Formats: sequence, C-alpha cells, structure tokens
Amino acid sequence: MQCAAPHRTTALRSRTKESFLGVRDELRLVGAVAWTRLPNGALDICRLVVHPVAHRRGVATALLDALDSIEPAELTVVSTGTANLPAVALYRRRGFIPVGERQVAPGVTVTLLERKNASALWFENLATSAPGSSLRTEGRWPRIPVPDRSRPAPGQRVASA
Repeated sequence: MQCAAPHRTTALRSRTKESFLGVRDELRLVGAVAWTRLPNGALDICRLVVHPVAHRRGVATALLDALDSIEPAELTVVSTGTANLPAVALYRRRGFIPVGERQVAPGVTVTLLERKNASALWFENLATSAPGSSLRTEGRWPRIPVPDRSRPAPGQRVASA
C-alpha cells in the first residue's frame, strides 16, 4: 500500500476547508484522513476512515503517522463515537486523552479527545533544518508504509485448521 496524493478538489476544499490524505492498495483507496487547523493553531482530525477490507492492517495508524509528520501540532483534537471502542483505543494508544463527551442524538454520544505534543517543534525543526529532509519535496508527499498483515511475518508460524 502507498500514500495517495492529497485529495483537494476545489469544490470540496471550498466547502469543508479540510485537507485530505489517502492510502491505496493495489486496487482501491483503503483509507483516508481529513483535518483542518483551528483558529488557535490546533490540528482538528475531522474524519478517519478505513475500508472494511483493510481493517486491522495498520492503515489508520499509518495515516495518523503521516499526518503527524506533515502537520505537526502542539495540540491535536479529535472526536469519535463513544461506542466505537476500536477507535477510542486507537487514539488512546497514540497519546490522546478523553476530555469530555457530547450527546449528538438520543442515545448517541461522541467522546472528545486531545493530545498535547511537546515534540511538535522537534518535527518542525527537523523538517526545515536538515538538508534534503523536507517532508514535502517538489509537490510529492511521503510514502506511508503500511504493514501487509495479510501474510505471516518471516518466522511466524501459521496455525493450520
């Protein structure tokens, strides 16, 4: 799998003000993340989606890693359905902490999470100071390595049925 070029159609961009980054496998787009900057400079992850054929293959983690690289932030915020336990767990593993809940419909709540990132300045300095280390080079975006979990790792035993 590899990173698709950021998807920024004029019509969509003008309506949402969001930036997009996607991951493709050999056949299709399998995941995407959209974000925007808030007036206070915080990074707001607006949506993170993964196609069901790519669940549990590291796509969401790869997208969030890439986002951290190309858009470092001292504060990142996101919200997800409180009942979406895999998403809540993913964000918690990445250092986000729940800061509240909000009811969006009868019986439906979202959990608000945030991550304060002291290393954001380190990423920014790395990207701008080292020769040849620019995260965006001549309009190209970094390749996102996504582990292929459809095959066993070298040395991994596969249980037979």
